[in-house]
Amino acid sequence: MAKIIPFRLIVLIAFVFKFQGIEGIWSIEPSTPQFCLYDAFIPSKPINGKKKQELLNKMAKTISFLLIMLIAFVFKFQGIEGVWSIEPSTSQSCPQDAFIPSKPINGKVYLFPSLAADRRLDWYDTRGYCAKHCAEMATVLSEDENTRLLEFIKEIGFGTDIWLGAEINNREKFTTWNNGEPATYQPQKIGEYDQLGHTCASNWDINQRGFCNDLCMVKRLAVCQRNANWKVCPHQCNRYDH
Repeated sequence: MAKIIPFRLIVLIAFVFKFQGIEGIWSIEPSTPQFCLYDAFIPSKPINGKKKQELLNKMAKTISFLLIMLIAFVFKFQGIEGVWSIEPSTSQSCPQDAFIPSKPINGKVYLFPSLAADRRLDWYDTRGYCAKHCAEMATVLSEDENTRLLEFIKEIGFGTDIWLGAEINNREKFTTWNNGEPATYQPQKIGEYDQLGHTCASNWDINQRGFCNDLCMVKRLAVCQRNANWKVCPHQCNRYDH
């Protein structure tokens, strides 16, 4: 229905212009006396050469009508979803998305910021950045996901110090991720989860692969994730729930 609205509106304008006249805009010759509110004369009907003016005005109205109809049909068949659509457009129509996506991994995609300034953030800024762009912080639910996440980051040319969407309290393993998923997979690096005040989870693959408890204000790689079937453009999403 949304795509029909401009088409109908433009067709209506076209018919108004055609039958009401728009000589004041489109006339090739000066407009007829009827449009001069402050003219000093009472005009007669066109005589002799004045018929040429009538013909030109009719041609101008016809050309205007045809041009407007052409624009209406272009809008109808090409679509102008970016302005008129009520339904969210698909993610393929979002050229300004903020991320480099991974290939789908178990129904989700990992997302790495496109802009250099957004790639290394502290844990809290990472959480806010992901939420601002309709995403959430990365979670790792299996060895397969861990391997593919680390490979994805390495393939685009970065290290493996990655923030994860979990908090570590009392130096104990976390039981759920921040999005509510159970944290049954949790490879812990030797000597980790034992530093006081280090309450934010990160993922490393240096010397030994595993999760660490980290200082939340340290800047590490900001990795987000979304459902692989996500279909809403960033400018149409106002979720800040992570």
